[in-house]
Amino acid sequence: MAKSGGLTAFRRGDLWWHMRIGVLLGTILCAAPAGPAEGAPASSAVPAKAIGGQFTAAFEGFTPEGLPKVRLKLQLSCRLTCPPSAPQLTYGVNGGADAFYVSAPKEKVGYISAGLVADVVKDGFSEVVTTSIPAGVNFTAIARSATCKCGNRTGEGGYIDLVTPAVAIPPWLMLAYPAKSGEQQMLLITARPRGEELIEVRLSGCGVDGNRTLTKSDYAGKTTVPWTITPTSEGVITAVAVLQPAGGSHTFKFVVASPK
Repeated sequence: MAKSGGLTAFRRGDLWWHMRIGVLLGTILCAAPAGPAEGAPASSAVPAKAIGGQFTAAFEGFTPEGLPKVRLKLQLSCRLTCPPSAPQLTYGVNGGADAFYVSAPKEKVGYISAGLVADVVKDGFSEVVTTSIPAGVNFTAIARSATCKCGNRTGEGGYIDLVTPAVAIPPWLMLAYPAKSGEQQMLLITARPRGEELIEVRLSGCGVDGNRTLTKSDYAGKTTVPWTITPTSEGVITAVAVLQPAGGSHTFKFVVASPK
């Protein structure tokens, strides 16, 4: 009887432990997942921007009249997949495009044709050559709020600003009139330095070897500064103008004739 009673006691204890473990497992499995801490903002998925692209600018030399030629290229890309209900993918630069001085980033320089922005609509690509950005400047151009969309779903692809790397356009040099030995001549230096930028000019040949440095204050109220020189012999004078510290340079050679 004692043996039977011991076995009965063991089974009762074993049953109690199994029931206890079952209750604990049920509690764990049925517990709700932990939520955010009190006062924490609810999470929300922010879709990645589908719009991407590149904006570049390059100085391509001067026209015979001394106007800088700047090539601007805007290439947009889009990761949207348009559905049958809105099948047409289009692009835009809703904020327009402008150029600014690197050393005076709030000051606009020149003018960028509205055609650059308008032409991206169909395939995201546009290219123009402008002569409206002046000589002797260091600038960047920015295309604001570039975007893409399917059909009329404005803003669907998100918005980004695209900025070109800095581009240095060297100063423009020219003579006021034909040079003759023994006669006074003016070399005209066209530039628009800003901030701490400098215009450095070097002359060599025909007895007028020398250097000159111009600052923003030298161009106050004007875009061209004259340098008066007097060649002492016939030959060729070489003038080199550099926009510092950007480094854009322009070399100009001119003939000094006989005064006769």
